[in-house]
Amino acid sequence: MTTNKGKGRRIGLFDYLGNLLDDTKDYVDDVLARGRDVEDDVRSTTRRALRRDDEPDTTADIEDLRARLEELSAAVRNLGTSGSGHGQPVKTR
Repeated sequence: MTTNKGKGRRIGLFDYLGNLLDDTKDYVDDVLARGRDVEDDVRSTTRRALRRDDEPDTTADIEDLRARLEELSAAVRNLGTSGSGHGQPVKTR
């Protein structure tokens, strides 16, 4: 037989096992509730992150970047062909 610390009375084996099962059930319920909360938070965060309404239209931006890249590439090619004659850049201080 064991004694209950809080009340100072003796409890039987079945009472002890019943209390143990009740505490275990409460623990499992708490773990499952926290798991549901985490799952809900993850779903909500993912939904917000993937929402298309918040994203600006990037098609025009990509086309603008491609056009600028072509302009820069052409400028680099022109500098390479009309450079100082020996193909190496001129150092400036």
